[in-house]
Amino acid sequence: MNDFYHAAFHTRSIPVEQDAMWKEMSSEGELSLNVYLSKGELVVVAPMAGADPKGFSLSIRDDLLTIKGKRVCPVATRNKEETYLEESFWGTFSRTVVLPIDVKSEFAKAEYKYGLLTIRIPIREVKNTISVTIVDE
Repeated sequence: MNDFYHAAFHTRSIPVEQDAMWKEMSSEGELSLNVYLSKGELVVVAPMAGADPKGFSLSIRDDLLTIKGKRVCPVATRNKEETYLEESFWGTFSRTVVLPIDVKSEFAKAEYKYGLLTIRIPIREVKNTISVTIVDE
């Protein structure tokens, strides 16, 4: 009866062993981001549940924002045979994204609350438009 139940209701498409092998092949996980404009600043929100904010690294260089860190599984590691589904990434992660507009990176502020990293960067106002003369040879 157990074999029938397992065969009929087992929905996992990738065996845990193959899942673990795939995770070992990729050294770092990639972080999901939401980026939007709000009230004169660029806002970047990254869900980072399980990450220790003391281990975060944030940097802005020109138009690139880089976030690095590590997520640690809060549950003691169990035997792989006892794991039915493991979709969360645990370990080191990094993400670099091109910022869509000019920002004042020196005024960037970051806050980590309820598992969400929120980065606020004031946008740089472009005041002068310069006309360029086209020379026809």
